[in-house]
Amino acid sequence: MGRNQLVMGILTFVAVGMVIGSLFQLVFIHRMGDSSGASYWENDMEAAILRLGYVQPEVLSWSPRIILFHNFLSGEECDYLKGLARSQLHASYVADAITGKAITTDARTSSSMFLSSEERNLSIIQAIEKRIAVFSQVPVENGEFIQILRYEFDQFYNLHHDYFYDTANLKRGGQRSNNDYVFE
Repeated sequence: MGRNQLVMGILTFVAVGMVIGSLFQLVFIHRMGDSSGASYWENDMEAAILRLGYVQPEVLSWSPRIILFHNFLSGEECDYLKGLARSQLHASYVADAITGKAITTDARTSSSMFLSSEERNLSIIQAIEKRIAVFSQVPVENGEFIQILRYEFDQFYNLHHDYFYDTANLKRGGQRSNNDYVFE
């Protein structure tokens, strides 16, 4: 068996695996979307945490993978997060490409804050993080702390990417495999 045949065999195996994985994820998302009827889930704490029957997935694109989850947070959860963040918001930072340290820049004009370790232990935050983990299929322990952002009417974050070439940022946690956003 030639080297080219071996490489093609491995690439075929990986490609088929990715297609099968995508199909399984599509079935998973479709089943969650079909789980309507909140009364069916009333006595199931796990279903309550995941908001089954309320969260409705909408696949916007498979490549790149973009899925819109309608009703992901309840109004009460949004109000709680806003209340938690209100007194802690500060000028948003970006990571310096040389040092990896947080700096302010004219390229990002929003206000933001990250939840603390103590806040992460609150049951409502744990429920939100678990929901993010289940729907994104990324374990909680692989995620960053939740960041809450506030954009006023004229504020912005210039076009950018969340991929790092520099070693300073890679040491802080590596590349992001996905970004999860919640808008109110």
